[in-house]
Amino acid sequence: MNRFVLLIAGCCLVIMTSSALAQEQATRMKGWLIEARSLLDLDPQDTTEAGLRQLVVAVQDAPSEGQLKALATLVESGLELWYWIEIARDESMARQHPEWMSSIQGHPEWRRFHPAFPKVKENEIVKVYPWVPVFYEEALQAHLQKVNQLLRQWPAPHGIFLNDLQGAPTACGCGHPLCRWTSDYGPKKSATRLGHGQIPCQASWAFRIGGTVCNLRIG
Repeated sequence: MNRFVLLIAGCCLVIMTSSALAQEQATRMKGWLIEARSLLDLDPQDTTEAGLRQLVVAVQDAPSEGQLKALATLVESGLELWYWIEIARDESMARQHPEWMSSIQGHPEWRRFHPAFPKVKENEIVKVYPWVPVFYEEALQAHLQKVNQLLRQWPAPHGIFLNDLQGAPTACGCGHPLCRWTSDYGPKKSATRLGHGQIPCQASWAFRIGGTVCNLRIG
């Protein structure tokens, strides 16, 4: 079972209820980030011995009955429940809607890492798999629906982390994995690019956590 010490990076958005916010200010987070499939292998005694206060579960699909039972046992042991939800790097969405993936633009430097890649024809576009960023109208709505559906399927958490809200890496064609701004740059696209007044950093997001609707404006 893989366990990761939780680090908060700039690409990750944290959402919590107002009551949770006050509590979080008084208590620093100390937890493990685990995949949902690892719930069945996690012993509550291990989390107690590690002195954990939070358990962050990476969820992308509906839970099984066994996962729900294991999660209930862990929460009953005193752990605070959080979810980690992947946004742009979504393999399932990329396979279902390849047209929503980021397109590589005009810079040719990426080819030094893929010298055997065939020459692109006039009516072809190279995509950055599996990156489906929220900077396209169709993808944004799909991601919002995905997050809300997951929050309905899983027990109510203390808060959630939304990971990878930025654009796809190296999509300008430069080949650098930290270049993430290309969704607003270049003519090659196969989805509806959001205008500058509609980008998610200026948009309102709403999620229901338990009985509380968390309205969030990013930016």
